[in-house]
Amino acid sequence: MVRAEGGAPRLGAALFALAALAGSTAAPAMTQPLRGVNDSTEVGSLRFRFADGSSFSESRLRDRMATSAPGFWGRLQNRLAFLPLVPRIRAPFDPVELQRDMVRLRAFYRDNGFVSPLIDYPASRFDPSRNRMDLIVTIREGPPLVVGSRSARFVTPLDPALDRAWGDLEERLALRPGDRYTEFSRVQLESRLRSWMADRGYAFARADVRALVDSSMFRVDLDLALDPGVRARIDRVLVEGVETVSERVITRQLPFAPGDLFRADALVEGQRSLFGLNLFRVALADLPDQPADSTVTVRIRVRESPKRLFTAGGGYSRENGLEVGGSLRHRSFLGAARQLSLSGTAVSGWLASSGSDRKPVRSADVSLSLRQPYLFERRVSGSGTLFARWVDDPNQVVRYRETGISPSILFQYLPFRAAQVQYSLSRAVPLGGMQDLTRIDVFDRSAVSLSFAMGRLNNYLHPRRGWMVRPGIEQAGLFLGGGVAYRRLAVDATGLIPITMESSVIVSVTAGRLFPGGASRDQADPQVEYRFDPIRFYAGGSADVRGWSLNALGPKWVHADTVYVASDGTPTSENAAYESAGGLGKLSFRTEYRFPAPGLGDAWRLGVFADAGGVSARVRRDANGRALPAAAGLVVVDDRAFPAVRDLKIGAGFGLRYLTPVGAVRLDLAWKVNPDALDLQRPGDRALYEAGLLAEEPERLRLRRFALHLSIDRAF
Repeated sequence: MVRAEGGAPRLGAALFALAALAGSTAAPAMTQPLRGVNDSTEVGSLRFRFADGSSFSESRLRDRMATSAPGFWGRLQNRLAFLPLVPRIRAPFDPVELQRDMVRLRAFYRDNGFVSPLIDYPASRFDPSRNRMDLIVTIREGPPLVVGSRSARFVTPLDPALDRAWGDLEERLALRPGDRYTEFSRVQLESRLRSWMADRGYAFARADVRALVDSSMFRVDLDLALDPGVRARIDRVLVEGVETVSERVITRQLPFAPGDLFRADALVEGQRSLFGLNLFRVALADLPDQPADSTVTVRIRVRESPKRLFTAGGGYSRENGLEVGGSLRHRSFLGAARQLSLSGTAVSGWLASSGSDRKPVRSADVSLSLRQPYLFERRVSGSGTLFARWVDDPNQVVRYRETGISPSILFQYLPFRAAQVQYSLSRAVPLGGMQDLTRIDVFDRSAVSLSFAMGRLNNYLHPRRGWMVRPGIEQAGLFLGGGVAYRRLAVDATGLIPITMESSVIVSVTAGRLFPGGASRDQADPQVEYRFDPIRFYAGGSADVRGWSLNALGPKWVHADTVYVASDGTPTSENAAYESAGGLGKLSFRTEYRFPAPGLGDAWRLGVFADAGGVSARVRRDANGRALPAAAGLVVVDDRAFPAVRDLKIGAGFGLRYLTPVGAVRLDLAWKVNPDALDLQRPGDRALYEAGLLAEEPERLRLRRFALHLSIDRAF
């Protein structure tokens, strides 16, 4: 036996494993790279070299191997291992396991239609000075199996009324002549055929796809044998597992009832509807053992959740700092699955980024809501909410409290797609302590809104393909009057286009228009301007034009608590910040190319993006570029329905994404392509210039072209 360095019989074991495990399609193993390895040898790197193209990503191939190498973070950690409490990550090299990996890879390729793949590692290199193996796996896929023909026959006849639907399905089915054949796609085809028949009343349908393989010609002929049986109707719905909830609460949420034609997709929809009640930790719809005839018994199995639920959590944003929230919920208040919820949130402003021009907004919200999940129809629910809010916004120079009531009706016509109508009646009361209370008064707000969510995505949490559109309209001042009157229209549209198996382009468009009415038409009136601060459109932020921080894009002016000349003659300003003017119209575009991050694993993505947007407003200024005072009523002017193309601001950059169960965590670095002067000037310097304490305009700082965002993608 040949012994490797260190006295371990590793080379002999590897050669024995090679002889025992390698199949007839395996190339002779290259023993040269294994000479000199011992029990302490580590894997320094693992790469793939493709001799005739690649049908699979490297990350997918690594998942089939037990041998691994440190990734980007692992290599970085090893470089920092000299520091205390930073352990070194080891990747032991086992030549026997490497041979098994070669067998696994060959089996993987054969399962995916490649009859004779050649997989080995002759280009690998062993570095005896560092006792490290750098593995390079060379793969020659060879020609794949291709579907030559596909024929379908029905063992029992299909309803003639479904002939056209069957023809449409045949055109869309996978594994058409010319497609690459895999065993997985064959199983998928069988499942698709059974589902299609079961969705059309054939509860006990069977499908058998036989593959006739000619490996010498790399050809597969498929024979589809389909046995639909007889169409069945639901005879009984059996409910199991209920404790405190009545069976009526469960059955009324189901999209089927005794006497209906059986549909397998209705069972899935019923499960989703039951989970939407938030009453059950388990909700399953299936068929118990029964004779395969024209009647079907459907079984619903549930497990109830605790009736009372308390939740608490917190978060952080660089704009507003730390925030906390909690809720107390009764899942079946007074029975019938009604939900009573008491919830509250608080935004503290603590630890907000001091480098942002936007000061942190402090706020507290509390609400008491009652939700009725069934209003005459299972897809329609209603809710009523009493709410109170306290806001301290130094950016808009306002501090107020607001109380009100908001009933709403929701129509969930498809999963993740809904229409909602909501009415809100509230009163805002100013609080003391602000410098400028002359523009703040008590006023009521009465508004009704209608919003929609429609579209289709392949995955509503981490989508790669599809589209979503969210239009909405809000009308204020129609019912019970109120201190503001307007009509607000907005639409947000997103499309995702796959480029490769793991990359896609995301395109989003947002447009909005605000039409003030009655006394609210005079937007230059300080009282009206204050009331419209939360209603006007704004641009900028992690979900908008990313070159700017939240709401910071567009017309703005500066304000400060104090502007004075210090005893040493130095002009000084305190607590200076920019106030965004907003606009009656908005238009923004966002594009991003998202692709895998090399060396960081399947959960990581990189993105490069370019955004553009603006609002239709401008701040009137004097001949020296100083904003006219608010008291003159000439601060903000909206003279266009939408911002002109020449006024759109552009931001571009790149970022890192990490996929989590609640969405993708995004870290973006963006650059302002065409900023305004105020975008590059410190607010303190601008406040001194506006007050006349600086003769020249402040310096424009190059560093202020950059913006950093940390956020979580919204779920669709």
